[in-house]
Amino acid sequence: APSPRILRAIAPSFGPGRVRVWRGDQAGLDRAASSVRPDSALHLAASVTVSAGSPLASVLAVVPRASAEEHAAPVALADVMALDLTAELALFPHLDYETSAGMGEVATAASWSLFVAGSTTVVVNRWKVEDATLARALVAFYGAWRGVPGANRTGLSAARAMQRAARTLLASPTSRHPADWAGLMVLGR
Repeated sequence: APSPRILRAIAPSFGPGRVRVWRGDQAGLDRAASSVRPDSALHLAASVTVSAGSPLASVLAVVPRASAEEHAAPVALADVMALDLTAELALFPHLDYETSAGMGEVATAASWSLFVAGSTTVVVNRWKVEDATLARALVAFYGAWRGVPGANRTGLSAARAMQRAARTLLASPTSRHPADWAGLMVLGR
């Protein structure tokens, strides 16, 4: 899961009062689905237990429902497909793979589950990136995608915003390696 530093870094990209962070027992998938607007971004920060035989059976470390009696049930990527997510953009930029086996298949399954649930554009990571570098990439991405903080979205497409984020990282001597900037992938429109 991401460090709180990453979440604090990206919040200003949206402007005051436009970010909701749910952690621990508050981070229910039903809460996320019911609060997402069509012009919004859903930023999912979760570790995943990889199911090598069936990537859609890989389990997310999130709370499935807001009710206390259901906290213990695992949430498979296949369960995400049943949600009604109207977010313009859904991100799994922090998929924290417990093992490298099946990473590509799980990234594909994660993006597919969000797409089927209703998000028209999905961003996933293909490998773990150091927190400070990921924070810089996401700040550049969200800043370019959102446009003016606090206003309705006026920025670039997700693909163009990701190009800008990659160029931001390439411009720094500490993040020129492809492992730093090429892990985030945009899928959809």
